[in-house]
Amino acid sequence: MESLAAIAWWSTVELDYFPIYIGLAAGMCLALAWGNWLGRRHQATGNVAAKEWVGIVDQPILAIYGLLLAFSFFGAMQRFDERRKLIVEESIALASAYRQTDLLSDQDRRSVQKLLHEYIETQARLRNQAVEGDTPGALYEISRRTFEDLWDATVAATSDPQARDLRRTMLQTLGEVDRISTMSSTSPYMHPPLIIFVVLLLLSLVSAFLIGYEVSTIGRKSWVHLGMFVLFLAVITYLIVDLEYPRLGAIRIGDMQEFMRERHRMMEY
Repeated sequence: MESLAAIAWWSTVELDYFPIYIGLAAGMCLALAWGNWLGRRHQATGNVAAKEWVGIVDQPILAIYGLLLAFSFFGAMQRFDERRKLIVEESIALASAYRQTDLLSDQDRRSVQKLLHEYIETQARLRNQAVEGDTPGALYEISRRTFEDLWDATVAATSDPQARDLRRTMLQTLGEVDRISTMSSTSPYMHPPLIIFVVLLLLSLVSAFLIGYEVSTIGRKSWVHLGMFVLFLAVITYLIVDLEYPRLGAIRIGDMQEFMRERHRMMEY
């Protein structure tokens, strides 16, 4: 539990997508203006040595920034898709476990289905906590105890030697449910090290500064293109953060969770 809390501490920061985008865009504009001002100052003082370095140092830095941006976006999109797939797989596994309870006697079926519903509700709350950036806390322990009770109830309900095949099938399904549910509950906490995002944000500012310094050597500037450069990079950087932390902005994982809730409402006992 302490390890999960340590992994998720960054997610507890309450942020919204609009301040993130505005702050990044404003920071890049300031860095761009600073680079432009510094470049013009160097030229005004007759310092042409700095102008000779344009393209020697900044091009490798911009290339590294582009690679980091591309890999970060690819990784964030891959992890986001994996979280959605886990929700669908968990829903399918739980539905299969629920259908298999129809093979039990009436009394055993009601008992197992009740525990199954309790486990589903606990898992839904646990996943919502993860998406919202909260630490699992005692809810994870409740989820584990509920699953253990569900497992024991299933074993007791299929204790008849004639139900050996049914026991094997149901326990295999519950094992799959446990595996997928654990992965689904912990996947929102799986992110690259925080230093990667810090370096990405710093490189965004450094890149804007270098572009500003380069354009200072041009007599007539196109502020429209410079503005598009800042806005585009700010949007891409924001999308990477938003994909990693779906609770922060416009990209949400709640639509898939609502699909799972609808499937669970169909399970009546």
